[in-house]
Amino acid sequence: MPIRDVADREHAVELGMQLHAKLREPYQLASVTGHLGVSIDAAFFPDNAITPEVLLAYTDTAIYHAKENQCQLT
Repeated sequence: MPIRDVADREHAVELGMQLHAKLREPYQLASVTGHLGVSIDAAFFPDNAITPEVLLAYTDTAIYHAKENQCQLT
């Protein structure tokens, strides 16, 4: 899900960390407590790509690597 109007990279990391924390909270479904695994990536236009299509391709690659390496936001 694209998030627009992010002031800078630090703001993006802050939003990502907040979203990550919220999605990692346990949830209750009937009598079962569940947990979600969450991977979040960020890419910036035009810093990381010159077209929206290339930017989306880069985000796909980034999320693949994040899942593969189980990277954490820093």
